[in-house]
Amino acid sequence: MLISKRFLWFLVVAPLGLAAGAQAQEEAVPDDLPVVEVELSQVGTLMGVITHPQVEPKTAERAFRDLVELGPLATDELVAIYQDDEETDHRSWVAARALAKIGGAAATGALLEGIHTGRFIERIGAASALGIIKGDDARLALEEALFDPGMEVRATAADSLAEIGHQGSSVALARALGHPENFHRGRSLPVRGHIVVALGRTGGETAIEALVAVLEEDDESLRAMAVKALEESTGANPVGSPGNGSTCSQAEVNAWQAWWLTHSSARVQAVEGDGA
Repeated sequence: MLISKRFLWFLVVAPLGLAAGAQAQEEAVPDDLPVVEVELSQVGTLMGVITHPQVEPKTAERAFRDLVELGPLATDELVAIYQDDEETDHRSWVAARALAKIGGAAATGALLEGIHTGRFIERIGAASALGIIKGDDARLALEEALFDPGMEVRATAADSLAEIGHQGSSVALARALGHPENFHRGRSLPVRGHIVVALGRTGGETAIEALVAVLEEDDESLRAMAVKALEESTGANPVGSPGNGSTCSQAEVNAWQAWWLTHSSARVQAVEGDGA
């Protein structure tokens, strides 16, 4: 005799269901049964809000502030998220920024490690976050990151060095400006614009000399950025009107080159006078 599969399923499942129902009726829940509340991780909850694609920006910003306000208590969990290769790029990025805002040795240590050895999103997250932390260790790590294989990491490192604005970084920035990795077929890659802006923020003789050299290049937009950076780093305006940052005339180039010639000559005379 053939028995249908549906009938077999009924024979197996139905008695189980009936037994379970009968047992439920017989057993009453004790009044003194302890209730255990499982508290969700605050870090996990807030990260879920911040990174949810349908959450409004203001809500995400408020959740991020709440995350930072948790302080060092959130550090370990944020480090785990930041370093987890299985995490999404968005969550890793948010974790890096939160660690920078919270600060402390553990947070800084994770970011300093990540900028050198992490996957791409860890490196770029650290490059951004270390600009918030500042400090000598952060600055030196960012100077090294100017030569990272990833152009986006190099650009982010330059942006962070611009935020820090330490004159000592001008040497590494000037070297990175002429590095072969920042050119393609003889033309400037966008990262050089980030470096030019950073040189304007760090200032100093090394920065000024590197920016004046840019004025001899063919890339007009980069020359225009160099003019703005020179204005910022020197406080001078030999043209008589501020540059617009996007176009650059030959008159502007000539004026700044003449200014540099006068400036460098005066500097040499000052050094010789001190030596005498």
